[in-house]
Amino acid sequence: MLRITGLVEYLITTVFFTCTYCLFYMVQVKVLGDFDLLPMVSILFIPAGVKFLAMLVGRGAGVFGVLVGVELVNLYTGKPLDLLQIGLHAVGWILLPYACMVAYLRQRGHGQNLIGLTTFDVIALVIVVSLVSSTGSQLYWNGFDAAGVPLIRAIWGMFVGDIAGIFLAMGVVLVTRKVFSRANIETSS
Repeated sequence: MLRITGLVEYLITTVFFTCTYCLFYMVQVKVLGDFDLLPMVSILFIPAGVKFLAMLVGRGAGVFGVLVGVELVNLYTGKPLDLLQIGLHAVGWILLPYACMVAYLRQRGHGQNLIGLTTFDVIALVIVVSLVSSTGSQLYWNGFDAAGVPLIRAIWGMFVGDIAGIFLAMGVVLVTRKVFSRANIETSS
């Protein structure tokens, strides 16, 4: 019974982060297009926040959910299915940052338990994940299609946009948690 429950939790987490990534990517494209600093670089990239939370909270299931979400978005926007590009992009954009996050959490003694996570840890994780992700993505995109934008500027722009998106997503989660915990306290009284 435990194995089935674990599989169900994994699938629910995967589907949740797939849907959340797709939803926020569409909001990004349809509503927040004015925040684009460069091609493929937004100064406020909310899906980066979804990706960060998927890696931190959802772990492997969250990462897989975001990867599925990215491919669904790519299919929706009409990009051809190319397994080589999917694999290379996944390595630079989410797998390397996830590996760095896991290594950092293990080094700091957190492992799977996030209870002892400090503000310093969260800020360090945001910086590490954003830097590795933006560098990997921009090297990937520059290798396949040089956009004519200086690489350092593209990396910096994506880094800042990812950080802004991560902090916005974490802020939404914190406010939502506070509102619902306050609602639970009021209904209990």
